[in-house]
Amino acid sequence: TVDRSFLFLDGPADTRGVYVPMTRGRHSNEAFVVVEGEETARDVLAQALARSWIDEPAVARRAKLQRPQPYGEAREPERPLEAAQVRQLLEREHEIGRMLARAESGIRMYREDLDRTIGRRTELAEGLSGGEERRDRAQEVLDGLDRPLVRRLHRSEILKTRGDLNQAQGTIRQSVAELAEIETRLPGIQASLAKAQATVLDRPSLEHERHGIRRELDRDLSARASGLADDPPRHVVDRLGPRPERGAASDIWDEAAARLDQHATAFEIRDSYPHLGRSPSWEDTAMATNGRAMSQACERLDRSLGRAPAIEPPGLELGI
Repeated sequence: TVDRSFLFLDGPADTRGVYVPMTRGRHSNEAFVVVEGEETARDVLAQALARSWIDEPAVARRAKLQRPQPYGEAREPERPLEAAQVRQLLEREHEIGRMLARAESGIRMYREDLDRTIGRRTELAEGLSGGEERRDRAQEVLDGLDRPLVRRLHRSEILKTRGDLNQAQGTIRQSVAELAEIETRLPGIQASLAKAQATVLDRPSLEHERHGIRRELDRDLSARASGLADDPPRHVVDRLGPRPERGAASDIWDEAAARLDQHATAFEIRDSYPHLGRSPSWEDTAMATNGRAMSQACERLDRSLGRAPAIEPPGLELGI
């Protein structure tokens, strides 16, 4: 045990490789994670936490990690994925992200709804009990006063008591009806909360799946970038301009071209390439999300070349 613990994660690890160093600091535990491509530190940690090597022989694990390339053997160039495969991967990646986001917000929302509903049920139960007590007292008073020879002497008190009785009965009816509605709605809230909690508990496996999907998509981008750099099609040049010969701008061009081609392939877009991917910021679909990522890559290229970004097409706007 130490005062502050630091984990430097620059390679494959499993649950134990993360848990041990992240639980040894008295005052703080920090992780520094090396990432590749577009993966995030959270992606890497989630993948590690979902992995266990305790039952795997060390020699087998070492062989998997090293995977040496045979001497003199040429590596076969990777080919871009088919359109249906790319679209399926993009939609699943988006679905996982949306599931996790909705589950996290849903837990807070359903817990608050559950607390309010249970609190209201308690209030109604107390109100019902009080209404029944008032009803019984009023009925007892009426039974004693609303009789021949007595009724005339206590007319005003009888009228007031009947009013109290009617009010108590109204409270009872309202409380019973609302309690019945709550009892009908409560199981649905509890089921929704349990489902959201189960999704969050399943985060490591979902993050692991999403991490694998992102690696597949990044490999597809790499394969597309290689092909486009050698012979860029006309629509890519029209949108991005000629490919810079060297330097960082050429790498940024490759990424933008690959993303543009991947997006157009996945969603079968055949025209309007200059404005491809200009999706509203509020649209929550795989096509819109990937289109925004593609647009950002194109804008990075524009900035690196010192030119104005492409003009966005007119859209719905709010004005005063």
